[in-house]
Amino acid sequence: MKIISNFSPNYSKKIRYKKDIKFIIIHYTGMQSEIESIKRLKCSKHKVSCHYLINRRGEIIKMVEDLNIAWHAGKSRWKKFINLNSYSLGIELVNKDAALSIDNKLKENNDIGVIYLDAHSHGEGEKYAPLDKELEAIKRNNYEKLLIIDDYFHIKKKIADGWTKHHDAEKIKQDFLKVYGFASEVPYSYKGRYNSYLINIKISNIKIFIESVKANIFSLPKNCLKFLIRRNLN
Repeated sequence: MKIISNFSPNYSKKIRYKKDIKFIIIHYTGMQSEIESIKRLKCSKHKVSCHYLINRRGEIIKMVEDLNIAWHAGKSRWKKFINLNSYSLGIELVNKDAALSIDNKLKENNDIGVIYLDAHSHGEGEKYAPLDKELEAIKRNNYEKLLIIDDYFHIKKKIADGWTKHHDAEKIKQDFLKVYGFASEVPYSYKGRYNSYLINIKISNIKIFIESVKANIFSLPKNCLKFLIRRNLN
């Protein structure tokens, strides 16, 4: 398989070990063309990149070496892993329609272990809520494994309303309940900010309570600062 090189300057210079790579994270570019996507991924101003870009012809473009850390996952956390950039390979698909990408991928393979949707990046700057369309695609393909939506607390409380206003937290939760029977909201704190995941599996109230206590403790310094200076740091 031929791989074309077109390297981006946007990556962390620290070299990691091969054993550090635990995840493959697949994104869609959400842009009009391959040229625009590459331009954005190489622009030092935007500070985003990926390891591989796959265009509509199926050609693979390598943009960052595997052992370098590309900037594709943003502020992220999964289980004990904080900052998923450090532990993953990022793959971008040239496609402006995320729901269509998910639909096609699940038609090819419905046995994907985890689908992780970052609500922040899926709603920002849009006049509609792509997250709703993505959930429709997931329901349509009868996906039964682990589904996670990040930033659920921000959607529910309309924090950063530049993008959360496009999402309906209650509708998302009801969709989970209709399809899976469960909708567990699991709190966490990232860089002092309280947030939560919505997960389609049943998690005990005790575990949720413990996670809530931990999230509140870790978020306390920033909350105190917000109170003192009376501004929303989210």
